[in-house]
Amino acid sequence: MKDFDRVRWTVMSADPLVSARERFRWRQRLGWGPPFVPFSAEQRYDPGAVLDGARSVLTVAVPYWHPMKRQGQALTSRSSWGADYHDVVQGLVRDVLDRLVGKEAASRAHIQADSGPLEERALAVESGLGYLGSNGSIFVPPFGSWVFLGAAVTDVAISPSTGDSQSTSDSGCLQCSKCVSACPTGALFAPHRINHHRCLSYLTQRRGFLAVSLRRSFQGRLFGCDNCQEACPANGEAERGVVAFAPDELDRNCDPLSILQMSQSEFDVTWGAKSAGWRGRRTFRRNAILALANTDERELVTLLAQHLCDPSPIIRGHIAWAMGEIAARIGERLPRDLRGRLADLFACDEDPRVRFEVQRALGDWIQ
Repeated sequence: MKDFDRVRWTVMSADPLVSARERFRWRQRLGWGPPFVPFSAEQRYDPGAVLDGARSVLTVAVPYWHPMKRQGQALTSRSSWGADYHDVVQGLVRDVLDRLVGKEAASRAHIQADSGPLEERALAVESGLGYLGSNGSIFVPPFGSWVFLGAAVTDVAISPSTGDSQSTSDSGCLQCSKCVSACPTGALFAPHRINHHRCLSYLTQRRGFLAVSLRRSFQGRLFGCDNCQEACPANGEAERGVVAFAPDELDRNCDPLSILQMSQSEFDVTWGAKSAGWRGRRTFRRNAILALANTDERELVTLLAQHLCDPSPIIRGHIAWAMGEIAARIGERLPRDLRGRLADLFACDEDPRVRFEVQRALGDWIQ
């Protein structure tokens, strides 16, 4: 009940969002489309496309900000703390809808929380639930942009309303560029202008090999990035979020070395119930390697070398790079035995990407 009392919601008719649909098509033509979105413009902005007979749309904002003093070497975004937000938000959306239309009608509704075709941010702006900030996030006072969004499309006609939402205004947001300045990779290069493929929130979830310049920008991030939100003055006095998203011990003390050493079953038990766990063990282990490469601890080079024979070329390649990176940071050459192991890997590994990383780590020594 305590969580339910902190949500904000609005209701509007289920008409297509014509302006938002055209902006989406424009971004796609420029190559600025968001990643992980396999849906068409019609699916994204027409509630009738997800539910026959759609008449009303409920949009819900659930706050998630909690204070925490981090202790571990790796950083995770606040959006991944506590329980999986997909489950929590969908549950709260259903609770609100039950109260508005009753359980029987609610059972026929389409409900989503970052898990369906409709763009919840566009619904939030269109319905007056919040405003779009310069950093691309939706701001819902008094919680700032620290909110998850969910939506429900129902075949019941509900009078447009704003529930407990407060009046919102983006006045002053475009005159402030602190979020733009805070972006580590320049992905947020102007207000409302984001190159998603340079955004660390995306890159920590992207699979495969990463460019060296981007690896160094991770700065210990394991999943997600909060820089543009933490830099925002409007978020400075955000109220605490719902209890379900309070950080647990794993969030407070995230050890990249233990993640690198996790088996698949250990990963499933540790991260499987969290929203970040969807990205899988391999990507987490790669990010853990990047976090370890950001240290000056000489003994880590030997510990990393234990994974040079990993079945995944992504892990082998990033391990080789991290070994060379740490050696360069502390101003020493790799020990002879480790250089020999890397040379052996260069000689026998069939993946050209791994061989390239090994050659870069060894430099002239391999010639």
